Amino acid sequence: ADMRLADVSGGRVDVAVRYGRGDYPGVRSEKLLDADVTPVCAPSLTIGENALRRPSDLARHALIHLRPSELEEPRPDWVAWFKARGLASIDAQAGPRFDQTALAIEAAAHGQGVALAPYAFVADDLASGRLAAPFADGALSTELAYYVLTKRSGASAPARAFAAWLKHEAQSAAEASVDDL
Repeated sequence: ADMRLADVSGGRVDVAVRYGRGDYPGVRSEKLLDADVTPVCAPSLTIGENALRRPSDLARHALIHLRPSELEEPRPDWVAWFKARGLASIDAQAGPRFDQTALAIEAAAHGQGVALAPYAFVADDLASGRLAAPFADGALSTELAYYVLTKRSGASAPARAFAAWLKHEAQSAAEASVDDL
């Protein structure tokens, strides 16, 4: 794993997963997962006096952010989430920032605040009760997704097989997530 963009078309990388719009020149791009996000937190933040019950309750909790990457498309953030719900009075910029989605999810699971996370990344944690999605209507759709990239021509048989396996696993996970709703 590397935060830098892999050069699939002419480099030493056979398969890459990239977040964005899917229009990558010189490579074959196939959609893996939607990148819709939803607020998640430790279950403990959904009970008690300051429980998260309504989006406006987020004013009393830390918002966990992802730092923007210069290499990728901008990710949905709290500003967009609040705008979609008509909430302008909450400071959507305050709170800790992380470089990686996994770190933001871990911080949320440990009760450090509420993170916006791609549903596909947190479906198992939500199903197991490790994380909670405090709002039934919390999802924010995006036109961005995760894509698997391979060489446009001449991809090796193992690279094609691995990309096919990734697509199968992503599809299985997406179907299981829908069943859990």
